[in-house]
Amino acid sequence: MGLHDFPVPKFKEKYIEAGTDTRNDYTGWNVSTQNLNKFERTKLLNSETEYAMRKTQMMASKLSDYKNPTEKTSILNETLR
Repeated sequence: MGLHDFPVPKFKEKYIEAGTDTRNDYTGWNVSTQNLNKFERTKLLNSETEYAMRKTQMMASKLSDYKNPTEKTSILNETLR
């Protein structure tokens, strides 16, 4: 039983039109060329900020009655006296 020789594939030319490819190509190089203009970047940033603020507010309302372990211990000690 012998080894079979496989031909080495030829690499394609690394020419990519701007804004057409947003993934990594087969060679492992990051070829992301997505272009956002100033308005799109601002819109994206505002939507991400709004989402983060909404989630933070939701978690803050869930944690409004939270007491850390030291506070819980002091309350327990006061009630046991």
